[in-house]
Amino acid sequence: NQCAWLLNQWTGVSATNRVTFQAGPGESPVIDANGHAVGIYWNGADYTTIEGFEIRGATNDAVCMYTHSSANAYDNVITRCRIHDCGRVGVLTYGNSGPLNNTIISNNVFWNLMTNPNGGGFSGFIRDGYISGRRDNNTQILHNTFLCTTMVATNGWILGNYPSGTGYTCFTRVEGNVFPKSAALGMIFFYQTSGA
Repeated sequence: NQCAWLLNQWTGVSATNRVTFQAGPGESPVIDANGHAVGIYWNGADYTTIEGFEIRGATNDAVCMYTHSSANAYDNVITRCRIHDCGRVGVLTYGNSGPLNNTIISNNVFWNLMTNPNGGGFSGFIRDGYISGRRDNNTQILHNTFLCTTMVATNGWILGNYPSGTGYTCFTRVEGNVFPKSAALGMIFFYQTSGA
């Protein structure tokens, strides 16, 4: 029971032939990941959009976008979602050997994340923020709201990226986001290394 929802690679997808999971008019679908390590595990999927979902209750990450071995992942979107009450990261963009490219994280609301200091198998490197990235290119974080109420990591952040080398562009646009901060007053707003 590692994840509540697994998204693998789709055959035949492209920039003009996307896969979209979208809430219907007046609907508010919930992915309740209680008892799972991750809410949505993005297992190398390309050209996929998640829109209008509530994602909650994961022991660790709400959304983990991940690529395996040398594969790349392109043009994924998570938008208009409510992401909350999970032990670690809200959205993680993590390229293993091949990077994640052109991810858009927009118009979401994040709250009550980073509550579990013992993240088990999904804890550790760079899982220390409301949005975290590693080995990603052109990630855009646009018009989200972060209700920053919790933070257990010693050096935690709201937005953070550890690129693991200088060949990654990381977060290229961070615009129009709102950061009401009612707790965790020592939390870093933005952290990004230049390489390493």
